[in-house]
Amino acid sequence: MKLGNEETLQRIKGGLIVSCQALPEEPLHSSFIMGRMALAASQAGAVGIRANTVADIKEIRNMVDLPIIGIIKKVYDDCPDVYITPTIVEVDALTACGVEIIATDATRRDRPGGETIETFFSKVRAKFPDQLFMADCSNVEEGMEAAALGFDLIGTTMASYTPYTRGCPLPPFDMIEYLVKNCGKPVVAEGNIITPEHLRHAMDLGVLTAVVGSAITRPLEITKRFVAVLKWAAQKSRPAFLRGRSPLRRSKGIPWPARAVPPLSWNVLQLCCAHCCPLTSSASARPDKWTQVPGSSDTPMKTCLAIPAWM
Repeated sequence: MKLGNEETLQRIKGGLIVSCQALPEEPLHSSFIMGRMALAASQAGAVGIRANTVADIKEIRNMVDLPIIGIIKKVYDDCPDVYITPTIVEVDALTACGVEIIATDATRRDRPGGETIETFFSKVRAKFPDQLFMADCSNVEEGMEAAALGFDLIGTTMASYTPYTRGCPLPPFDMIEYLVKNCGKPVVAEGNIITPEHLRHAMDLGVLTAVVGSAITRPLEITKRFVAVLKWAAQKSRPAFLRGRSPLRRSKGIPWPARAVPPLSWNVLQLCCAHCCPLTSSASARPDKWTQVPGSSDTPMKTCLAIPAWM
């Protein structure tokens, strides 16, 4: 049974939403499997599920009693780039499923049929005035515009997925922080949140909730990260500061995966990460918080809480 809007927002507040999705070309593509993924997430303490397709949503609804963010990914020939709940047809199908929240691409790009986000959302809001809608945005401007249009929740889902945000820092903490302070609507952190530390930091910024997907429910991608570490370790051509007795080291009192690093400029660190990091882009290794290493008697060192542990 569909929850009321206020109850939905209260139940997801301060908790973790797990995205249970698998595309047709992926090994786990199955409504049965997604239902069990959702059950495992629920048993572990997730407060909600993000799911794709009517079939998956129905199976998940049979398995768990959690609020669902529903989407339908559909590619239209005249607009292949906007595919997350792109038209009112998908919205109709999702409302029929009884999902608590419907998420849609809310970027500035034109939608199928030449619609803009403004014309599209005015139609769906008029037709479904009591439905909660979440805007999947790629930058601050889109988030602010979505809030002004009347979206109920503002998400950072599309950061780095649009041509004009490709290569932006991930997770998009600056975007999250700005929207929390300025958009006037609950913010949902989503996008490359791959460690518990990322999640904790997003919550500290004041988001309503956060969505984690690939780091939990996509073993294909998770395995690729582990395998990439082995391949990286075998490479000979690494930056000098990563060879031999690397100054990147574990420091007492710094929780995993923090590392002490030389006081390099962020631009230099970006270049190094982009050169040798097999798991993340330079953006996703972004250190949002630099702190002094406690108890260090060496030349002043700083700690990046976002540098992957294998470095």
